[in-house]
Amino acid sequence: KSLVGSYDLKEEEIENLRMHFKKICADRDNATLSEFEEVLKAMNMLSLIPFASRIFDLFDNNRDGTVDMREILCGMYDTDRSGCISKEEVASMLRALPYDCLPTDITEPGKLDEIFDLMDANNDGKVTFDEFKAAMQ
Repeated sequence: KSLVGSYDLKEEEIENLRMHFKKICADRDNATLSEFEEVLKAMNMLSLIPFASRIFDLFDNNRDGTVDMREILCGMYDTDRSGCISKEEVASMLRALPYDCLPTDITEPGKLDEIFDLMDANNDGKVTFDEFKAAMQ
């Protein structure tokens, strides 16, 4: 399994990631490289440890030396590595989220378009990391 690229995490895997992230990270929101490595170990992703620094750099979109859950999720679902998330990538992300994180009307026709349009603040047809982060607050 690869953590980078088209890695579709199941609902329980995202919940497991969030749990370990909150437990291991000192400030509970952002992980340093060493904390990120501990999260990988706790999730039994030992084969990724040698690449942890590179993965961390890929996820650290704002270059502040830490990663948060939004950066990790954004990095995992930007499957074409364009630096932006397409509507298809948003759909893939929504399918992986736990049900309690989704709107109750998620299955209604047009709901994906509505969610994407809300995230795409400048209406250019793609969601940048900054737009994604703002939408997740």
